[in-house]
Amino acid sequence: MRELLLIASMRLASALLFVSLVACTSEDTSTSTSLTRLPGECGELEVHVVGVSDGGDNGGSTVILSRPGRHLLVLSSHFANNWNVQVQGEAQLEGVYAVGYEPQKVTTNIRTQINTESKMEGGAGANGYEYPASATNALLKLTAIRTARHATSFNGCFSASQFTIGEDMLVTSNCDSGEYTHYAAVLDCDGDNACGEDGDGDGDSGDGSGDGSLY
Repeated sequence: MRELLLIASMRLASALLFVSLVACTSEDTSTSTSLTRLPGECGELEVHVVGVSDGGDNGGSTVILSRPGRHLLVLSSHFANNWNVQVQGEAQLEGVYAVGYEPQKVTTNIRTQINTESKMEGGAGANGYEYPASATNALLKLTAIRTARHATSFNGCFSASQFTIGEDMLVTSNCDSGEYTHYAAVLDCDGDNACGEDGDGDGDSGDGSGDGSLY
């Protein structure tokens, strides 16, 4: 296992907001089937972004990756967060990039490349947990810069301690079991990075040090 290195009083309705962006168009929906994809359907390498403001009462968030295929994870938290990534089954984790206003820490149950940066440490500070939102847009732009790929999916919550990326790409969390909203979106499933922004922007507020790919 490899290890590297506001709270606003918000009470949101307990609901799950589903947004699906497919083939460069947007479509609002209320069913989870719009967020599912067969393994391999979104290209040879998928990028999944998970955002929170903080990791909950224990100060950490666990991300379980059980979707078959190759993946990059982008993890974002405004406050310092201890991210625990667990890879299961036929999932292959190519790398983890964690970013936030405060320092981020990542542990995994497999050997993989890990990169972290934060605004407090002089790097980028983009973070977002809502969708759509300007802060999340900045995070997605930074994702494109750091990974040289567009995000396949986004999932966020103001405060959650667990996210699970299932075999069908549906992401569940303990966010909507409390007082907050789980935001979810499929952003780019054609796998060729042709939809939306071309990834060459400055990342808005998250345009800190470095302008090359981490992976």
